[in-house]
Parts: sequence; structure tokens; C-alpha cells
Amino acid sequence: MDKKEKAIPLGSYKRKREFNIGLLIFAVIFIYLFATVFMYTTRQRISIYEVRLGSISRDTNYLGIALREEIVVSSQLSGYIYYLQNPRSRIRYGSHLFAISPTRLQLDIAATEEQADLYQDIRTDYQNLVLRSQHFNENFSLQRFSMIYSFRDEILYVPPEEVARRKIAEIDAIETASQGLAEVVSASQDGILVLRIDGMENITKENFTAEIFDRTNYEFTSLKDEMRVEAGSPVYKIVTSESWGILIHVDHDMASYLGNMSWVNIRLELDQETLWAVPTIIRHGNQYFAYLSLDSAMVRYAEERFLNIELLLEEPRGLKIPRSAVIDKEFFLVPPRFLSVNETGGFVAHVLNGETIISRPVTPYRVTAEGYYYLDSLQFERGSRLVDLETGATFTLRGTSSLPGVFNINRGYAIFRPITVMSENQEYFVVREGDPHGLVNFDRIVRDGRSVRELEVVF
Repeated sequence: MDKKEKAIPLGSYKRKREFNIGLLIFAVIFIYLFATVFMYTTRQRISIYEVRLGSISRDTNYLGIALREEIVVSSQLSGYIYYLQNPRSRIRYGSHLFAISPTRLQLDIAATEEQADLYQDIRTDYQNLVLRSQHFNENFSLQRFSMIYSFRDEILYVPPEEVARRKIAEIDAIETASQGLAEVVSASQDGILVLRIDGMENITKENFTAEIFDRTNYEFTSLKDEMRVEAGSPVYKIVTSESWGILIHVDHDMASYLGNMSWVNIRLELDQETLWAVPTIIRHGNQYFAYLSLDSAMVRYAEERFLNIELLLEEPRGLKIPRSAVIDKEFFLVPPRFLSVNETGGFVAHVLNGETIISRPVTPYRVTAEGYYYLDSLQFERGSRLVDLETGATFTLRGTSSLPGVFNINRGYAIFRPITVMSENQEYFVVREGDPHGLVNFDRIVRDGRSVRELEVVF
């Protein structure tokens, strides 16, 4: 009986539970993964951009309008016109320009003897040209490059007496054929003769409108020999100045770019000739135009109104960064006498804290034209006073100025780097490489500068 009373029923015995370390580790890992996924999906994305050397490509091909000092001369008589000068030739005051006859003339300028004389002249000229070319090839030297121009003048030169003889012969033939009824008209002033009229002769850089670039309704009239003209109708045009210009329609960025240039090199598509021009920016409302002033080659394009040109711009090469990465940061402007140089060559600012002077190493980011240093506004509180140790004078930090820059994240947190813009378009800046505290090739920056704060840990 005693043994039965001391026995413990098995049903009332509670087993002791053992601690499961594996379950705890699994729970911790699960919570960590959940928190990581949650933070990754909810945090703001920071896009990174790797800085590379490059340049900004521009569309530098334009349709230009040639503007010159042009005078259109009308005929005082009606009749058939016979020009005595070649188009684009230089004429002088009083020289014979054309003859006008009331009837169409039958000019007999092909007489047998004249043909024989002409053939003999051509043969002689050809032989002379061969001899001159051979002499030039044998004696040409790169050290005497001017020989090319002398040779050109030799082969193009026509003696004045020969020119006069031919003109007199032609005028005599016209008067003979017209039985004295033809009238010879002389030039009223010096200039370049042009036989193409388009109605745009009075347009200047002061009175033009944007509609002149529309070629839809553009028309011109070419004046030719033996055509009939009426009294009061144009018979020739004379360009009175070697100075001329080409007007082009540009956007705001190109206008800003050209506005800072004294000269620009252009290439004309017509003959691939390159010329130097002086750009002038003209603004009409929200539209921008560039007038490219020229003082040479006018004769070559005297008959052309529309010219396709290319601006040969030397685009600066530097570090290419997106515009969205650039922000402005405020800096304190400090006179140089309130900074001193320590034994290692670094700068030191002496801050007055009550009766105590605290020396603090600083890094000037830039220097103004007046010699003021840009000091980081994060290193000082507004109203702090700097001390000049030599004179005891103090300077209170109040005035600020901003510098453009980007956030560099090479070290995993955002560090401000100032930039110097060399060129730009609507998407990118090209900035100078090697600036103090600036960027270098392959630096990593924040693509959107407003998405982070300075010194914020990025990764």
C-alpha cells in the first residue's frame, strides 16, 4: 500500500521543452530579408552616372541668305538688249555695259578671215600656255609658294588693249547691224555686274523678317542676250561693295555660343570654300538670327541668294555630364587676409569663440576676381567671426555666393565637386577637367543632384 501511495502517475508528469536555436536563426534571417526587401522597394532610387571625356555634337548646317549692297538699274528704252560685259565682271564708271536696239539684230561675226585669225590666236595662246605651264612645273618650290599666284595671273591676264579692241569690234558690229539705231549704255558707277534679279535686293540685316527663309515662293529672273525688255524694266544689277554677309536662323544655345565668338569659320556647300566671318546676333521676339559678316569672296557668290553653309566650330572637349546632375551650393566669401598657411601648405581659418581662438583647417574651393576665397558653408555657422592674427581684425561670415557643381560618390557618400562649364546643350554640359577639387575622368556622380543631400551615404 505504501508503494502505491508514493507512485507518481505518468499522466500528471510535464515534459520540459528544449530551446530550438535553428528556429531562432531562421526567424532572424526572415526578418532581415523582409526588412531589406521593404527598404529596397520603398527607398528613393539614386541613379549613378560615370563621367567620361567627350564633346557635345551640334547640328551646324544652316540655310543662309546672302545680303549685299545691290542696286537694280532699269532700262529707259524698249528693245532687244545685247550685253557687252560678262556676268560677275568688275566694271568701272563709264564703261560700256550693253547696247539696246529697237529690232533684233543679225550679227555677222563669223567672217572667214576673222575665223582664221581667231583660230591662229587660239593656237598661239595654247602654245604659250603649254610653255608657261612647263616652266612653272620645272621651277616650282614649296619655299616659293607665291609662284602659284604669279602663274595664275599670267594665264588669266588679258592685255587691256586686247579687251578694248574686242569691245570696239563688238560695238561696231552692233551699230552696223542696227544701221545706227542701237544705243550703247554705260555704267553709272563702279561695281560687280549681276544679271539675276529676285526682288530681295533691298533686304538688309536691319529690315529683314523670318519669312525670307521660306523658299516656297522664291523666284528670280535671269537676264540674257537678245531678250526684249520694256522701258522701266530691270536690265542689270550692280553690287557696289566687297563687304557682304550671310544671315542664318539659329536657336538660343547657338546664339549664346556665337555671341561669345569674335570670328567663326564657315564652309559653303556650293564649292566647299571656307571663309572667316564675324558673327552678330540679332533677336526678333523669341527668334534668334546670326549675321555672318564677310569682306572677301563676294564676287564668287554674287548671283546666289540662298547658300547652304556649315559652321566649323571647334567644340571644346572635356568631361561630359548630364544637366540634371548640376546643383548650386552656397559658399562664404572670405578675404584672403583672414586665412593663413600652415607648415604643410594648407589653409587655416582662425575662429573667434568667445575669448578663445580656434584654428581650423579649411579648403578654399575657388577664388573670385577680387581675390575672395570660397569657403564651404557646412564648416561654419552663419555669423561666425574669423580673426586676422596679425592685426586682430575680425570678419563676420555673412555674405555668400553660389557655385555650380555635382555630387561625387566615389567613396560611397555624396561629396560636392565644383565645375566650370565649357559648353552645353539641352541635355549635357561639357566641363573642364583638372579643376581644383573638381572632377576627373571616370568619376561617379549622382545623375539627379537634387535626389541626395551633401554627405549622405549612398551605398
